[in-house]
Amino acid sequence: MDNIHIKLPDPTRQTTIDPIAARTRWLSTPHVFAVVVLVFISQFEWPRRWLISGAPILTYSLLLGAANGQRFLPFIGLWPFLSTLNLIYAVAATSWLLYWVFVAGCYPLIALSALFQFDRVSNFVRKQLRAVLKDSHFINDKIALFNLPALEIDTEVQGLFVIRGVTVSLSSLTIVAHGVEVAIKLMDDMELSLTTDKVTVSLFRKIEIDDVYANLKGGEFEMTFGDLGDGTVVADEPRLFSDTPSALLRAATMSAESLATPMVEKAEPISYNIPRKTVPPKSTPVKEGLESIEAISSASADATEEYEAALKQIASTSCIAQSREKIIQNLEKSEIDKNFDRENEKHVRAAVCARLHDRASIPHPPQNSISVTAFQNLSNPSVKRFLHRLPMLLRLLLSPLSYFHPIQITSITVGSSGKWIQHLLQGHVFKHYSATSADIRRLETRVNTYLSKAKFILQLNQLASIAHVPFFTSFDIEARLSVADVNISRTLPLETSISQPIQLRGADASVVIPIFLLPHHEHLFPAIPKKEEIGEKKQEVDEADGTLETITAIDELDDLRKDVTKIQISARARLPAVLDQQLLDFIAALVKATKFIEIEKSLENDPADVDVDSDDSEMSTSSRRVAGLKDTMKAFGKTVNTGMEKTWRKGIVGGMANDRWIAKLVGKVTKLLETVKGDVGYSGEIPVSLEAYRLAAEEESKLLG
Repeated sequence: MDNIHIKLPDPTRQTTIDPIAARTRWLSTPHVFAVVVLVFISQFEWPRRWLISGAPILTYSLLLGAANGQRFLPFIGLWPFLSTLNLIYAVAATSWLLYWVFVAGCYPLIALSALFQFDRVSNFVRKQLRAVLKDSHFINDKIALFNLPALEIDTEVQGLFVIRGVTVSLSSLTIVAHGVEVAIKLMDDMELSLTTDKVTVSLFRKIEIDDVYANLKGGEFEMTFGDLGDGTVVADEPRLFSDTPSALLRAATMSAESLATPMVEKAEPISYNIPRKTVPPKSTPVKEGLESIEAISSASADATEEYEAALKQIASTSCIAQSREKIIQNLEKSEIDKNFDRENEKHVRAAVCARLHDRASIPHPPQNSISVTAFQNLSNPSVKRFLHRLPMLLRLLLSPLSYFHPIQITSITVGSSGKWIQHLLQGHVFKHYSATSADIRRLETRVNTYLSKAKFILQLNQLASIAHVPFFTSFDIEARLSVADVNISRTLPLETSISQPIQLRGADASVVIPIFLLPHHEHLFPAIPKKEEIGEKKQEVDEADGTLETITAIDELDDLRKDVTKIQISARARLPAVLDQQLLDFIAALVKATKFIEIEKSLENDPADVDVDSDDSEMSTSSRRVAGLKDTMKAFGKTVNTGMEKTWRKGIVGGMANDRWIAKLVGKVTKLLETVKGDVGYSGEIPVSLEAYRLAAEEESKLLG
């Protein structure tokens, strides 16, 4: 062992091995390939078409990059890649259409290979793009965009879609959206807000979304877009920007300023260390908008520093992060409730969602907005008509996109105010009955006590979803969703208290959508039902044997008359389930109140049989006295019967809806749900009218259906 000596090589004397020369001794340098190509071009005609296709240029770029030790797509072997490339060209050269498709795909690869393999090219492109796209960062292989205009949704619903920053990584083919805020006005008295800090799109792999916080808001004081007025501007020409501020952007800005709290630092636009004047938010012309964007340094070190500063500013002004910090501060200053566990992420998310409910739906509105309608109008009508005749291209695009992009969401937390739920119950359930019945008024008080000061939070944890758009029209669109954990929380922010009325082990759902509901697929619509078909279906109803066959035939007849199609949905909840006692008491009170309200409705709808008026002018005085006596007795009997009936019905309902009886029954069911294992679910259909789709259909024939 002592005589064994190991001599390590001197790294200063090592020679760099040429990768090309090591594999192919006959081709020691890429320049030899270039010379051979030039010789062939000077002697023959066919290499010129080959050169125009870009295949030899891409081959030379890859060979030169490998010789320098910087390969584009290093996970693919060099020579298999080059041989496959030229084999594809040989096949494409047999058709003029395939030839130009090959050309369209080859030259972008040439540009990407030059960017990845040659430092001079990449540095030059970064420097020029920083000067042209002044509000963008080009750091190494990343492109960053900030101060993006909001996307103004002005189609079937109204709303705003805001992304505070976007980072595109060319090497990993990844797009990251920082600070996503969405607000949609669902109805006149209902609004949905969505907020998440980060969305990562890994192209052809997956989509990852961080914690999503959603809030359903109702009423004038909760909604951002409660009263938009008539400020919506519709341009005569399709313009991306308008000189007049839009009603949506103006409402979002006013709400963000009015609902700002001391805990939240007002986020200024990304300034890149350059002073910016405070201006009222508005939509501006494209030229002025581009001129107002500040130029950033073209130096790589400065660009990297400014990029990191911009990301830090977005993170520090995030309403989610600030709500978390405020919750921790409140817990440290005050006595911590026994039900709240700061180490429990579910409790923290529920508290954050409750705080976000009182915030503006768009906490950081940008200065400009872009209308969806303007985007739609920018397309050339002839191009629209041509694409309309090629629906197969849409399926060809959506099929791989849906398959290679499964969605993974860390959690979805949906919150709603108890006052809003109380308002809905008052308007649709209790109405005026509490003013006429002491029992209903007492039950309404119990219900309002549970709802008034609380916020209710629905949490869906570890979601996974995937959709499949088939290429062939014989199949329908399918989407599946699975949830690892489901629970509903009730929070009282002022008391730092939280409870979980409902907990489930998980859930899953699936949706099947007819393929002809895709755009440009009206040629697949079922034919409009004719009178003969409706008559035949009526005959099937009459001839149906058995209750099940009759019900099925009646449903099919209704679908034919209404001209509808159906979307199939299925949802299942995985047991065991845990229910809170306070929730059970609330449900018992609400059920009992609805029973009493049913009694009041039935009594109001009973026809009045009392008629004491008489138009017979020839009736004698004695006859009128007898008739009046009869009517009086009849009215008295009716009153007694009605009172007895009302008392009798209330007695029955009171016995059936007795609190102790309900508590005992629900207690048994609750114990059963906590021990049983399995699934409980529902499958149904959502009717969709085809009338609107038929009216919007175009008459041009399809080239590729």
